Amino acid sequence: LYAWTALLMVILTYGMETGFFRFMNKKEIKLAMRSALSAKLADNQLMVVADWNFEKPCTKDAVAALKALGIEGRATLVIGNEDINTYKSFRNIPTVTIVPVCMINTYDFLDNKTLVLTESTLARIEEVLA
Repeated sequence: LYAWTALLMVILTYGMETGFFRFMNKKEIKLAMRSALSAKLADNQLMVVADWNFEKPCTKDAVAALKALGIEGRATLVIGNEDINTYKSFRNIPTVTIVPVCMINTYDFLDNKTLVLTESTLARIEEVLA
């Protein structure tokens, strides 16, 4: 009875998703992220671009960049933490999810058809997952 009460308190306090992930250790989380990236790479759904060089926010340029890369359907872009112009350029495209590199998780890697990283964000992810 005490064990069930403790589990119920965690679920009620933090919610089901947060309560579950509080019991996972960091090694398991990193392993899940590595597996998700490996699966994307094996399925040819991972793209790495040099950088998004938007001088000013422009959705038209963002759509043209996606077409030039051949990205159709749902895509997740992992951008740098201070890359404001890129965020503002892609935020109005309904099929694109934008995630700063400091906020990524396994779900963001898997919840798309294509995952697009910049070289700097890939280096940061490698640094964290190493």
